[in-house]
Amino acid sequence: MKKSISILLSLIMIMSVFSAAPIAAFADTDGDFTYSVSTGQATITGYNGNAEELVIPATLGGKNVVAIGDSVFDANTTLKKVIISEGITKIGDSAFYDCENIERVDIPFSVTTIAGWAFKGCSSLKTAFIRGPVSVISEGAFRGCTSLSAISLPTALVSIKDDAFTDCEKLEFIYYADSVNSFNDDIEIAETNICLYGAKFNEYSFAGNCGDNAYYVFNDTTKALTIKGTGSTDNYFFGNPGFYGYKDDVKTAFVEEGITCIDDGIFYNLVNMTYVSLPESLTEIGEAAFSQCASLKGIDIPRNVKRIQNMAFADCVDLTKVNVYSYSVNIEAKFSALTTIYACKGSTAEAYAEKNNYNFISIGHNWGEWNIIDDEIEPTCATYGKTALRYHECVLCGSSETDGGYAIELCDHIFGQGVITKYPTPTETGLIEFVCEECGKKETKTVAKCEKYTNTLSAKAKKPTVKYSKLKKKTQYITRKEAITVSNAKGTVTYAKSSGNKKITVDKKTGKITVKKGLKKGTYKVKVKVKAAGTSAYKSKTVTVTVTIKVK
Repeated sequence: MKKSISILLSLIMIMSVFSAAPIAAFADTDGDFTYSVSTGQATITGYNGNAEELVIPATLGGKNVVAIGDSVFDANTTLKKVIISEGITKIGDSAFYDCENIERVDIPFSVTTIAGWAFKGCSSLKTAFIRGPVSVISEGAFRGCTSLSAISLPTALVSIKDDAFTDCEKLEFIYYADSVNSFNDDIEIAETNICLYGAKFNEYSFAGNCGDNAYYVFNDTTKALTIKGTGSTDNYFFGNPGFYGYKDDVKTAFVEEGITCIDDGIFYNLVNMTYVSLPESLTEIGEAAFSQCASLKGIDIPRNVKRIQNMAFADCVDLTKVNVYSYSVNIEAKFSALTTIYACKGSTAEAYAEKNNYNFISIGHNWGEWNIIDDEIEPTCATYGKTALRYHECVLCGSSETDGGYAIELCDHIFGQGVITKYPTPTETGLIEFVCEECGKKETKTVAKCEKYTNTLSAKAKKPTVKYSKLKKKTQYITRKEAITVSNAKGTVTYAKSSGNKKITVDKKTGKITVKKGLKKGTYKVKVKVKAAGTSAYKSKTVTVTVTIKVK
């Protein structure tokens, strides 16, 4: 009985040990990612893909991803754009270390930890917008991000460690959701982060990416949303931009010069936005760009806009005034039935209004001053001139009007300095291409052959020996290789004796030296001219060497 109880107790103890031991995390694979699972949550441990644009997923193998592990993307040279999905809370040590081609990383609100050296050496990274409750930016996190121009820092931040922003010499803007006093008083900043002190500080501001080269800034005090950068914004037709969390707070929006396209859905459902300013650089407004901006009452379409896509102003119920300053814009969108379109007479906006039964008011052409041309508009090689007296431009739409004039024939092409497309050689002519500065016409001319190249002949004398015992009996011979080293000759090589004992001769073709019978013991110096005849591409060259012959 006691033995049975003892065995039973032993089994219970063994089972207790196994039940108390932690469950090991094993690596698994989903697509290009490897990951480990602990307590039902995934940590990315590796990446085997070669994508330029990558979305780091919120789930792998059905498990929620909570962390990007250490060195996962270390020294990856293919990545250019990375979107980290919402739900991921940690970016591990050296996660993107030396990813030198990454230009953009979108960090979600869920990230709470950015570990040491996470983005060190990402020399192409332009912005770093940290919006979640990150309390510490770890050592070296963004060191060597030499293209970094703008960052945003969360109010949860209490410490910026050594070298976190060292060598970020292009840092221009810091966006912070509280006051500058709070920034200085509440955050411990290591002295090595000197780049932070040279940047422009923006209080009460939130920032985030909204394009590959564009980002937004929302000022919580003024309720103004600003989009900065160049090129196009992201397409948000099937998603929301980062500032969507403040959508009910946005009162005004400013799109700065450099932005060329407001893509789909960028201002969708900003229901309290009453005013928006668009730049002269803008050429296109995307689908549903201002859809459901119910408080927007008017908008100015700049003169360089060429296209307004479908549903761009759908459900903008209060939009009553649209000033179209572009003379030839393709409008695919529909406006509120209450909208009046103001545009220049004869513009495509007028034709659009008439076709779609919108009220149209001509703002006429606001002509600038007449420009006196005196006798004529000078012709170019591509366009005829005119004997016009004057012209002026509409300051609104950019169209121009010329007063009178007769055509003047085309003038000669204006060719600038040519570019050699084929360099001449001593055997072949070269080519030089000229491009007209006015019309781009190309013209090719021949370049004369160049002088022959310098011969690379090299010769060095040796000190051959002739045995006197043999020389007494008969004439002796020294080969050219025994007497002279010849290299890099261009063309036929010949040899000529220029001085020395009469009983020593040199063969012209082979360079063989003949020492005639009867020559006495002693040391004899013979000067030999070694000549490379050259080729069609190389000049001839003569080198004189002194061969020292010992008879003993």
